[in-house]
Amino acid sequence: MKILLLQMFTATLIVSAISSCSNSSESSEKEDKVENSGDVIVENGSGGKDTVTYSCIGCSEMLPSKKEFDMLVKEASERTKNSLNFPLSFVPKDISITLIKEDSLISVKTNKKIKNVINVIIDYKYNAKNGYGNEIEGDGMKSFYLKDLKISDLEDEIKLEPLAYVDGDINRSLEVLNFQKTESIRLFPGNSGSIILASSLGCVDEGTWLLLKLENGEEIKLISWNDFNCDGNSYFDELNTSQKEKLKTHKLKTITVVDDKSITCDVPLNQADYLQQFLAL
Repeated sequence: MKILLLQMFTATLIVSAISSCSNSSESSEKEDKVENSGDVIVENGSGGKDTVTYSCIGCSEMLPSKKEFDMLVKEASERTKNSLNFPLSFVPKDISITLIKEDSLISVKTNKKIKNVINVIIDYKYNAKNGYGNEIEGDGMKSFYLKDLKISDLEDEIKLEPLAYVDGDINRSLEVLNFQKTESIRLFPGNSGSIILASSLGCVDEGTWLLLKLENGEEIKLISWNDFNCDGNSYFDELNTSQKEKLKTHKLKTITVVDDKSITCDVPLNQADYLQQFLAL
């Protein structure tokens, strides 16, 4: 009888242990599951922790765990904070996330399809100080890629649509950032073949230089003719025949704009033939 009672007691312990392990495993899986809405803890500009509300399209379907979710929220927070005039004043408020599975991206390096890519688009609302030191409500859109569920700088590798005229205008401009991704240059051809430039220099005057460095080391220099403005806009006359021939043969390597200050930006591989394509049109 004692043996029978001992066997029954042992069996009960085993069943209880199995049940306990099963419940613990189910609870752990539930806690690690990503939801499409809820709250998330984010670091603010001063290093503190803030809890903000988020909504997401595709998170529970495409992200296997909160590890990947926390990673992309942290990346978006850092990019948003670092784009501000006063990063220490950054206070996150609300995050909207959209995940898009990309099945048709082609590598400009290999000319082959890039697999297992998710495009992350985040609309980030926050409070921060502007350039004048006044606290304002901000709304910043950030976009980046996950490759094999890891953050990847694919922007410069993805083959872009060919240049073409759409309703009389070129379908895309040449947009580049400096190494720290804090300053930018945007170049696009005017209807007459002239070049229009917008940069983060701020105020620019007549006589601003545009330096186009080519992959063979040569440099083309253009000088703006526009009046003083604080929009960062500079205008340059049409390229001459010699300059066009050089650009038809060689890709761009860097772009520099010089006024009282200067910005130099590397031209990504997928945009290096921008002026070659334009001149071919």
